[in-house]
Amino acid sequence: MTDTINNGWTLVINKKKKNQQLKNENENINRFDLLCCMKSDHDDKCKLCHDLNNWTPKTCKYEKNCLKLESCIFFHENSESKSDYLKRCFTFDNSYYQKHQDEYNSIFF
Repeated sequence: MTDTINNGWTLVINKKKKNQQLKNENENINRFDLLCCMKSDHDDKCKLCHDLNNWTPKTCKYEKNCLKLESCIFFHENSESKSDYLKRCFTFDNSYYQKHQDEYNSIFF
């Protein structure tokens, strides 16, 4: 990436260094919108949520006005519990939740 300065010089920005800095910032972020499905052989550095109470799934922006409530992939906070939402996620074809349904059942239910 380059920028030309008014006096004719070319400024070269070290893109690799900037990307490394963004990567380091993202490593410190906890992902409480995702549930971890690992029960054993678990890494202590895991940033995923391990408790339904602390889990903050992505919510539907239409909430009560959602036209596809049963097939909507987002959480409807006012109309379903987190455990109901997780059970509903098991029905989505080829989803991460469906693939790990047994692990989630053994941990959370």
